[in-house]
Amino acid sequence: MNVKFTIVAAAAMAATILPAQVPNIPVAGNTNITISGLLAIGAKNSQISNSARPGMEAENYLGDNTSRLYFNSNSKIADGWSVIAQVGSRFEANNGPGTNLVPNANATPGTPFVGFTTGAYYGGWAEDDTWGGVSSPYGTVTFGKKTVFYSDTIEVGAIGLLNPGESYRVWDANELGTFNLMDYVMKYNNGVLSGSQGTLGLTRSQNVVNYTSPVLGPCMFVVNVSKNPYGSEYQYGASTPLNYENGGMINAKGIYNKGPISASLSFLDVKPQGGPSTGLGNTQAYRAGISYKDPMGFKVGVVFDHTAVSNAIVTTSNPNGSTASRDVFQIPVSYYLGNHGFYATYTHAGSYSGISNSSATQYNLQYDYAMTKRASVGLCGALLRNNSNTAYGPFLAGTNLGPSGVATGEYWRQISLDLMYWF
Repeated sequence: MNVKFTIVAAAAMAATILPAQVPNIPVAGNTNITISGLLAIGAKNSQISNSARPGMEAENYLGDNTSRLYFNSNSKIADGWSVIAQVGSRFEANNGPGTNLVPNANATPGTPFVGFTTGAYYGGWAEDDTWGGVSSPYGTVTFGKKTVFYSDTIEVGAIGLLNPGESYRVWDANELGTFNLMDYVMKYNNGVLSGSQGTLGLTRSQNVVNYTSPVLGPCMFVVNVSKNPYGSEYQYGASTPLNYENGGMINAKGIYNKGPISASLSFLDVKPQGGPSTGLGNTQAYRAGISYKDPMGFKVGVVFDHTAVSNAIVTTSNPNGSTASRDVFQIPVSYYLGNHGFYATYTHAGSYSGISNSSATQYNLQYDYAMTKRASVGLCGALLRNNSNTAYGPFLAGTNLGPSGVATGEYWRQISLDLMYWF
């Protein structure tokens, strides 16, 4: 154990002095450790309109855009076969480690925030995708913690992740329409908004067995299975252990990339362990997208998401709740001219069945400039408009605009100057 710790520590120290182009650090035998990551931060001006809450209308702040650090290990077993592992950690470029970002939800607007919400810490060791497994000519199998579904269709060209949806070289985490509208379903009590639920209710699914196929011509596919993606056993259990073995998650995704065409199709089915009565509702969702990129650098796509959550519409006659569903579509457009990138994205969430004034729309405009292949700076802007009976909010809204984020019927807009560096 002490020997292993010394090796890793030496590898980490060597990474600070070796040239950036050296990708692997030999550890022992046929094992290598790769250190990589993302530094993403922005200076932001955020504002709410249509608001009656005093002291909550606007702010200027420095915000992290999901910076992270990865340690990857690869140990060869035989030709084409390797044991692989990853530890992904999140850090904030604007705060110290362990900073609690969400003030007490019981605080009164206009007064100093006292106390903090339990479990509101952001970032930390192994908070990102962390897993171990085996890679072979027949695909890769891993066990651990994974990003599942909620980021599907987002393109990250700097690391070769090609998808038909939003595709900025620089993103502002709060402004991603995929996270703001596609990944939330509202809850209603007798027609009045009572809250919202994320598609999964978390950004990293836990206890995941993952299979990723090799690239098969222009296609590849991914399957994720978990008995309990929410973490600790029985966290969302029923009142008795009779239903303990109920529940689980299955996710399947196919990706197609050939020439100017990129397409993807994803499916998600989640049933909280023990049943939905005391926790999250059962969720079924699918997301599809396709895009075309011409030789001149112009790209246009369309993405469609349908998500349904049980027990989300409660009425006097149905206190247990019925299923809430909504459809979202997105049209991302981009154009590259040399090192310059121009983007416009339109995202619209339709109304819920039987619920009036429950739609929302978001507009994004952006320009970025590539200083290198992996480092870009950009000016980002977004406007999110809620109808009078819904409250979609910016991703990670709990880190700004007070403890409650956006309220019913409010508009939210943000302008930011952001830097993104993949290393």
